[in-house]
Amino acid sequence: MISQLLLSKRLYLFGSNFVEKPDPISAGMAISFFQDSIEIFCWSLLKELDAQVKDTTPFTSFFDLIEKAPKNTESKKLPFKAKILELNKARVSFKHYGNLPDISEAKKFKEYTEEFLRVSFHDFFKTEFDSITLSQVIPFDDIRRAIMSSEKALGDDNLEECICELAKAKKLLFEKFAKYLPEVDRHLRDADRLLEKGMKTSGVRIFQYLTEYLNALRNINFVSLCGVSIKEYLLMQQYLPHAYQTMDGKWHFSLKSIEVSKDNLKKVINLLIDLSLKLSQMIS
Repeated sequence: MISQLLLSKRLYLFGSNFVEKPDPISAGMAISFFQDSIEIFCWSLLKELDAQVKDTTPFTSFFDLIEKAPKNTESKKLPFKAKILELNKARVSFKHYGNLPDISEAKKFKEYTEEFLRVSFHDFFKTEFDSITLSQVIPFDDIRRAIMSSEKALGDDNLEECICELAKAKKLLFEKFAKYLPEVDRHLRDADRLLEKGMKTSGVRIFQYLTEYLNALRNINFVSLCGVSIKEYLLMQQYLPHAYQTMDGKWHFSLKSIEVSKDNLKKVINLLIDLSLKLSQMIS
């Protein structure tokens, strides 16, 4: 059942990404993902409770069917029926009739979906919404450990540790991509020293600039291939410090003097999870 809860939460997170965009089509996509998230959860619950349901059963019947299901001995009800039916109506309006919603509608339905999933996960499966994390399905052991550590640190309000673990995860992730698109050879940067020596100048950093510029283009190419927007990538760059590992296995971080919110760190976590899963699909 955990896999179904993971899928439901992932669809919710997909919808949340579209909420960040200001256009009505993105708002419609967000609403579609939110409704899909809830519908996946409900279908799983219907099967779990042995409800009398068919493939043609409409979504609007799920609330009564779950309450009356044979294995629902306590007659538990799905929460927020009116709100979720409003969401379903908005999804039908967008998907079947092409009516474009305002982004404010998408933001409202994001709140509806999250509160529905939080209550339902707990009531029917004794599972906390925040404990269901997509980091569990990351196929790279080192990246999975780092991201799960960042989630724990965030839950403990240890933002500095969270940031360091995310920086570590990002470094490991981009290193895996280097197998397919290598970083610029560091010897190009070293050419500045030869230039200084030959021309007897100081402070010339032409090749350092070129190296950093080409590596930035490489990284943007990577995230673009994975379907990540430049805005999301720059958010990650803004908050995460440079991370490197010495020969003794220790990690070091160049922490930034910048105020970071928990909400933005959650976005970075979700972004790195998404990049990890997409990279695994690209190379499989």
